[in-house]
Amino acid sequence: AKIDQSKWSPLRQFTFKLLSDERFEWVLSAMILANAVCLVIETETKATRDLPASQPGSRRHSRPLSWQMPVNVFFTALFSLELTAKLYTFRREYFSSLANILDMILILADVISEIAMISDLGVRGSAFRVLRLLRAVRVLRALRSIPWTKELYIMLFGFVASMKAIFWAGMLIAVLLAMWGVVAV
Repeated sequence: AKIDQSKWSPLRQFTFKLLSDERFEWVLSAMILANAVCLVIETETKATRDLPASQPGSRRHSRPLSWQMPVNVFFTALFSLELTAKLYTFRREYFSSLANILDMILILADVISEIAMISDLGVRGSAFRVLRLLRAVRVLRALRSIPWTKELYIMLFGFVASMKAIFWAGMLIAVLLAMWGVVAV
């Protein structure tokens, strides 16, 4: 759908052109993939730090790499800036896409995660793992913008579409197990 820009301010028109540019999308995809690499390195650092001291590869007393926190803050600020630009430019139309809403949730989760890490609010364990998993989901957005991943996109779409059937199959198995559990007693 063509967006009427005739009543927009020059700044909003410029932001629209920037956000619609294919080169901008490629740079953003590269940043998302770089963020994913940093996430993998961060996870590996945490995993090897938590190994028992007797296990090979253990760095029990090592601390997170000194560059991890500033880089995470940089990526969070970059993605927040992009979200702000899109909200400024597209306004209500931004919320018409499920992908945009998911991206906004991911960015907000990143912001919450970074605030919790910087202020050391004691967010640990499963809550922090969920926030880190949400960061990893952003890689799908980068893959979506790369044109040569059509086959991968089709496979991922098929996987997501099959989740409904898998859910109902699990529910059917649970009901059958409960029914046979009652019969067996």
